[in-house]
Amino acid sequence: MKIKSHLTTVFFLFFFNTYVPAQDGIRKVIIGEKVPDVVFSTVLEYPFTQIKLSDLKGKLVILDFWSVHCKPCIELFPKIRELQKRYEDQIIILPVSFNNPLNEVKDFIAKRKGTKFEMKLPTIVQIPYVDTVLKTMFPFAGVPHEIWIDKDGILRAITDHLFVTEENIQKVLSGEKIDWPEKDVNLSFYDGEKSLFDDSIEMTTDKFHFRTSISAFQDGKVNRHTPFYKDSTSLRITAVNYRIIDLVKISLPSKVTAVGKYLVVNIQFSSDTQLKLLRLSVNDSSRYLLTEKYQSGTGRIEWKKNNLFCYELNLPPDFSVSEAQAIMRDDLKRLFRINFQIEKLEVPYLALVRISQNNKLVSSGDVKVYEVTDDYSSIRLRDQNIKLLIGFLSGKNTPLILDETAINNPIDIDLKRGVSFDYNLVRNELNRYGLDLISKSKKMDVLVINEKL
Repeated sequence: MKIKSHLTTVFFLFFFNTYVPAQDGIRKVIIGEKVPDVVFSTVLEYPFTQIKLSDLKGKLVILDFWSVHCKPCIELFPKIRELQKRYEDQIIILPVSFNNPLNEVKDFIAKRKGTKFEMKLPTIVQIPYVDTVLKTMFPFAGVPHEIWIDKDGILRAITDHLFVTEENIQKVLSGEKIDWPEKDVNLSFYDGEKSLFDDSIEMTTDKFHFRTSISAFQDGKVNRHTPFYKDSTSLRITAVNYRIIDLVKISLPSKVTAVGKYLVVNIQFSSDTQLKLLRLSVNDSSRYLLTEKYQSGTGRIEWKKNNLFCYELNLPPDFSVSEAQAIMRDDLKRLFRINFQIEKLEVPYLALVRISQNNKLVSSGDVKVYEVTDDYSSIRLRDQNIKLLIGFLSGKNTPLILDETAINNPIDIDLKRGVSFDYNLVRNELNRYGLDLISKSKKMDVLVINEKL
């Protein structure tokens, strides 16, 4: 059940490389084209030495690219296992590990035997830097990533995991025409030298001295790691498919560090992943947050289309980041008809404190370990920062949790929190290490967003 481990369990597998009979001329496969006859030969959880794509003709094949460190990938396993069972004679879902060493994949599968996240599906291992055929035919930018190949071997769709539903499987099996957006893997705009909205336009000051653009959700586009980019020609902010809340965060005054052409910005409230320091005074919170109403696969897709936005600002290079953020703030207030500011408000929180001067958390200094169960009910840390413990304890069902222990040394700890944060259980677990969680409150910076009347 654990996400990471430094133990290795060896079990039976067949180990060769994924290949295509004729390697020459391998290229990206376009939707509507026939997929080359790939042979998968690094296969776990399968009784034969290899899987040949042509042997699966007559069935819908879904290649599910995943990684051992990808939480959405792992959460998808029970669902695809159930879909495989339900449509056993009509489909085959093949998880394809991406960028993980063979032993790491083996260990991952072995530790989930008998749990709700057990694989129970033929699993293809792509050896990093060795198996490149699938990545060449089906390039992608992030996982989960789904490749749909119909019963005749034709590539029908390239999607994210939200499209893997019973309804969509039935559409493909029935031969129904599908018009799903193709998951975009063209990340050329990440270098900041092209416009997000028209990649034929070079974002230089001989083209534009000042340009600001905003659009609705763009199908298939992927968020970049940092939205700030600066070179000798211009300063740019590019935000791809962001919530209004996150656009607002980007626009707030920030500390900046240059890393090549990219600017690493210490965005305010970025660590507030559970939005404990956000106050909304709005008519409909679902405009800003993915509410329970839209949690289903199709509901989530619809919510993204209606409530995620793309923003791009291009300025001459002599503008500072703070000036660019001020312009962005004005844009957001005008375009979304909102006001926002940072206010000092009284905020309740749980303080992690020491109840013993005997530090029972001192690390033995052995190999670093970070293990969290898939259901997020327990954690094992070795030689790690206490911030990882705070992150583990924090969640949707908890108040804000702050570290007031003043512990700076690496820690060792094994702790249970329950699947949905059992406060009494957590306190008992912490007490064993001379720690506790106590209720407090104090004035803190809070991001307040309200709508203009």
